[in-house]
Amino acid sequence: MMSRLLEPQVRDAVGHSLLGKRRARTGQPRDLTPAQWQLMEQLAPFLSKFAKVTDRLGGQTYLTLSVTHKYINSLQVHCDRTIADKTSTKALVEAARRCKDVMLEKFEDTSNAGVLAMALDPRFKNLDHLAQPSRQAVWVSLIQAAAAVEVKQEQGDAVEQPAAKRVKMEDPDAALLRELDDLPPPVEEAKAVPGSDDEFEAYLNDKQLDGKAGSADVLAWWAKHKTDYPRLYLVARRVLAIPASSCPAERLFSAAGNVVTAKRTCLSDDKVDALTMLHGNSTRTLGASFPVAAEKQAAKPKAESEEKKADGQAKPKGKGA
Repeated sequence: MMSRLLEPQVRDAVGHSLLGKRRARTGQPRDLTPAQWQLMEQLAPFLSKFAKVTDRLGGQTYLTLSVTHKYINSLQVHCDRTIADKTSTKALVEAARRCKDVMLEKFEDTSNAGVLAMALDPRFKNLDHLAQPSRQAVWVSLIQAAAAVEVKQEQGDAVEQPAAKRVKMEDPDAALLRELDDLPPPVEEAKAVPGSDDEFEAYLNDKQLDGKAGSADVLAWWAKHKTDYPRLYLVARRVLAIPASSCPAERLFSAAGNVVTAKRTCLSDDKVDALTMLHGNSTRTLGASFPVAAEKQAAKPKAESEEKKADGQAKPKGKGA
């Protein structure tokens, strides 16, 4: 929004709308001062990375929880670089410090589900950005969660439908982390984890998934290795499904609000659930086919014009013959 406000046309429109208005107490014009405009010009590029991470973590069709702490670590590095930059103004440095303090306060706990999800993500399972004691604590928590999985449930979940084929593309998280200039520290050698078993040791020593290689599909990776790490696979299914933010739930409430209107107050609970479910799934299934149909419809006039052009070129040739 701030970058939009700094566009010349929008900036002029805001200035003209505030030109005739004055403050009630001082009588001064309500237009922003040059110093305030300059401050927004400095904050816009700094906050743009926060906006990109927020948009990414607000998704609901891909994994978000496992990459949350990785993004937070990248944003903390971004704040440190802004603070250390000699060209940064005093206001920008203060904003960077406050952003970093808030992130440290909210995400300093390494015992939550976000860090456990990152340990279950084959892209970040080495937990490179954590200190060795914190890393060991997360791995111990993961071992305990895997040990609590019941064998009966493990056997019942063994049969599943084959995963659908996915188009290989670069991992969006890897692309955004590279844009944030996140340079991970060198990977330390994995030390023995107390209470670990053969399954966890094999998972920890397995090759880390590379998001740049075009094969960073975490769900497909777990579907492929579910027989290699059966207990960890069940824990991953539970933890990785947790969204990183409340955005999916807020979208669901908005969709339900569009279903239950003033003219549709007699809908039953089951009907509302069914309509909301159809709305949520249609945007990911049926909605994906609409652009294809639109492209085919747009290609028809072009094909017809080419046929008419070809017929027009063929007719004079027939008359000459």
